[in-house]
Amino acid sequence: MTGPSEIDSARTRRDLSLALRRRLTVYAAVGATALTMVFSLVAATTAPGKATATTDPIPQPDPIATGEPTIAPSFGLPTTAPLATAAPLARPTHAPRPVHHTPAPVVSGGS
Repeated sequence: MTGPSEIDSARTRRDLSLALRRRLTVYAAVGATALTMVFSLVAATTAPGKATATTDPIPQPDPIATGEPTIAPSFGLPTTAPLATAAPLARPTHAPRPVHHTPAPVVSGGS
């Protein structure tokens, strides 16, 4: 049969183990809170889509846009390349009507 000293020793070891686990849990919670605050601060001070502050590169002149003649690689003749411009994306001002004599749709909520 075990004596009272062995039972007290087991209880003491158990209590110390539980106290250690409690401290580790508190330390982990404090560390997670601190990291969350640091990450939130970094996210709040960083511009969207920019992880680091970079300088804008110096634009290089485009030989095609300047209108200078270039030499075609296959023929060796000087040519002038036309500028290709795309139409800007724009929303239509009115919704298209499916039938020619149909009135425009009524939109609520406007003044």
